[in-house]
Amino acid sequence: MELAVSIAPIILVPMMLFAGYFVSQDKVPYFFYEFLYISPIKYAFQASVQIEFRNHDICGPGNAGCDPLETLGNYQGIGLSIGIILILALGLRIIAYYGLVLVSTPKKPKMLALTDATSTNPGSPRPGSPRRSQVASAE
Repeated sequence: MELAVSIAPIILVPMMLFAGYFVSQDKVPYFFYEFLYISPIKYAFQASVQIEFRNHDICGPGNAGCDPLETLGNYQGIGLSIGIILILALGLRIIAYYGLVLVSTPKKPKMLALTDATSTNPGSPRPGSPRRSQVASAE
């Protein structure tokens, strides 16, 4: 848990920095483009900016060049931004699942050991559970 708390800012701050909040996406250095494309914060910001500022004339009539969407940069559509967020979320969950499986899988999976134990002797306790004699002696 302490490791997660210390690593989270290292990952989240560059994503927030280059998502378009502080620096326009057109002015991000080329070696930080990876953060742009894998940042769900970028796509959430793009979708919220388009929802907020589409079809709005905030400068008043007759003032040209005051479109906030043009000022902030070139954005894709709202649907594409939300779709990319969903794909990133699903992809990260799949990667996390396989990472957990690789880290926590014993040599013989627990489900197979459980089915083997119950199929040979249905009255036997589950593997890893204490027997009645062990529980009684502990008291």
